Amino acid sequence: MNLFRTLGGLLLPCGLLAACSSGPRADIEYAPAVMPAPVPATATISLEEVYRLLPQDELQVTVFRVPELTGTYRVSQSGTVGLPLIGEVPAAGLSVAELGRELERRYGGRYLQDPSIQVEVLKTTAARFVVEGAVRNPGTFPLDSRTTLLEAVALADGLDLDTANPERVVVIRKTDEGTFRAAYDIRQVREGLMPNPRIYAGDIVVVDGSMLRRDFRDIIRTVPLLGIFVR
Repeated sequence: MNLFRTLGGLLLPCGLLAACSSGPRADIEYAPAVMPAPVPATATISLEEVYRLLPQDELQVTVFRVPELTGTYRVSQSGTVGLPLIGEVPAAGLSVAELGRELERRYGGRYLQDPSIQVEVLKTTAARFVVEGAVRNPGTFPLDSRTTLLEAVALADGLDLDTANPERVVVIRKTDEGTFRAAYDIRQVREGLMPNPRIYAGDIVVVDGSMLRRDFRDIIRTVPLLGIFVR
């Protein structure tokens, strides 16, 4: 089973998520989601685009039309993955898309003509979440059962004060029933005027900012600032 489908199933027994922002909340109760405003279908993103590979992650590498090279591989403790013909390839810290492009480059250089390679994460050794955007240290972080939005931003060394827009911080959560998003004003969260939501395995926290990647910007600026998960 694909890692991210597995992570989606771990989020909550009740499935979808909602959090009301009607006032200060010390804790958030999650229930079936209300969807007051759909995100445009063109504004989609996969966790696999931002997840960074870790040592001991188990990968499915599919080399289209070359079944002899297709198989299951594991990232070594030193952060490399060994593949036929091309040997050890640095993998830790890359997204699956970046690793796929690197494999295409290496196989295409000597062995295959215009190879098409897909990489998927089958298993990971740790429950983790991602912080992207206008923070000082974006990346993938280990999840604690008590991790909240404020703690997630703190683990990324806080907002980049030169570029961050604290009024729009979006949590992206993928479940078996779809991808959901909720926007928060981090200043109001700190003041107790908006909820400080719990972060779950596989979540992506994106902080808006002037240097934000365009694909993220198109997504998070369509999410209403309601503190409610929307599809």
